[in-house]
Amino acid sequence: MIEIEAALQLIADTARQLAAESLPLSDVAGHVLAADITSDVDSPPFDKAMMDGFGVRSEDFAAGIRQFPVVAQITAGTSFDETVQPGEAVQIMTGAPVPSGIDAVVMVEQTSQAISGGDAVVTMEAARCLPGQNILKRATAMSVGETILPTGRVIRSEDIGVLAEAGAATCPVIRKPTLAVLATGDELVDVSSRPAANQIRNSNGPMLASLARELCSNVADLGIGVDDREQLAALVQRGLSYDVLVLSGGVSAGTRDMVPAVLQELGVEQVFHKVKIKPGKPIWFGTRTGPGTVNSWVFGLPGNPVSSMVCFHVFVAPLLLRLAGCDPQQRQLSAQLARDHSQRPGRTTYWPSRLEWTDDQWLVEPLDWKGSADLKTLAAANCFVVFDGARDTFRTGDAVPVFCMDNG
Repeated sequence: MIEIEAALQLIADTARQLAAESLPLSDVAGHVLAADITSDVDSPPFDKAMMDGFGVRSEDFAAGIRQFPVVAQITAGTSFDETVQPGEAVQIMTGAPVPSGIDAVVMVEQTSQAISGGDAVVTMEAARCLPGQNILKRATAMSVGETILPTGRVIRSEDIGVLAEAGAATCPVIRKPTLAVLATGDELVDVSSRPAANQIRNSNGPMLASLARELCSNVADLGIGVDDREQLAALVQRGLSYDVLVLSGGVSAGTRDMVPAVLQELGVEQVFHKVKIKPGKPIWFGTRTGPGTVNSWVFGLPGNPVSSMVCFHVFVAPLLLRLAGCDPQQRQLSAQLARDHSQRPGRTTYWPSRLEWTDDQWLVEPLDWKGSADLKTLAAANCFVVFDGARDTFRTGDAVPVFCMDNG
C-alpha cells in the first residue's frame, strides 16, 4: 500500500499528451491550443465610430465653428467614399467607418438638428471636440498576423468571439481522451430496474460517466459486468479500445474480485494496487502499452460509490487533464473547521463536507457521513475535508485542507 502522493506521481509518469487534431470553432471550448492562433484581419478594419453622433474636423470646432451642413449619413455596414471638406459634418452611427477628413465624433446628445433651405444642419452644443474623440482607430484591438491566443492556452467560452473575429473557423487543439466506464458485480441491476432483496442499482456507472464527460471527448457507459470471467473479459476488451477504462468493483481481495486477473490476461500491466486513502484504499491502476508507448490507462475503483467518486476526483481526473494537455490545477484551499471531528487514524481521509464563505473566511463543516456507501450525504456535500491520517482529533477553528469537487 502506497501513499497518495506516490500514487499520483506514478500516474503522472505514465501520462503523455495526446495528439493534436483540428476541430471546428463550435467544438473547441475547453481544449488546449496546439498552435498559436493569428489574426487574418485588422480589428477594427477601419477607423470606427464609437457613438451615434456627428463627425467633424476638430480644427473647425477649435476655430469656433458650431453649425455644420450635414453632407452624408453613414450607418454600420455602409461607407462614405468622399473626403469630408472643412466646415462639413456627417451623421454617423455606432460601428460605422469614419470617412476621410473627419477626426472626431460628437455624440448626438450634444447636438441639435434643423433643416435650413432644405438641407440638414447640425449645431454643436458640446463643450469640447478633440482629435480622436469617440473614434476607435483601425487595428487598435488586433492587427493582421498578430498572435491572438498562444499555444498551450485552454480555450474558454469567452475566447470564442475573438477566435471568430480572427478567422479561426477551425483550431488545432490537443485531443481530449476517450473513456469507458464499466461497473462490475452480480449484485448490480440497471437504474431502470427495481432491485430484488439481494441487489442494488448501478449508481457508479452513471455517476462516473457524468464526471468524465466534462473532461473527455467521448464517454461510453458499458453497463454492468457480472462476476463471470468470460463475460467480464469481453467487456474489458471493449473498454480497452478507449484511451482510459474505469472499472468499479471487483478490485478488493475477495474470491469474486477478479478484475485484476482479467486485466492481466488482457495485457494490462499493474502499476500499483492499494493506496493509503479513505475511502478508496483498494484502488488499482495499470497501463497497456503498444509499440513504444502507452495506449490504454486503466483504473479499478472500489465498488462503494463514495470511494469511487473520491478516487475519480483524486486520481482519474488529473490523468485526464494531462492527456488533454492541461496541468492539473491545485484543487485544495485552507478553511477553518466549523465543529470538532474525530476519526480512526491510519489513512488520509476525504470526508464529505459543506464549505461556505462566512465573515470573510472559509468555514467547512464535516457532514454526518455514514460511510462509503452513503450517497445521500455525498449529494449534500460540495467538498471533502482532507483529514490527516496521523491524527485522531480535530478541533473547531483548526485550519484544515479542503478538496474542491469541481474539475476545473
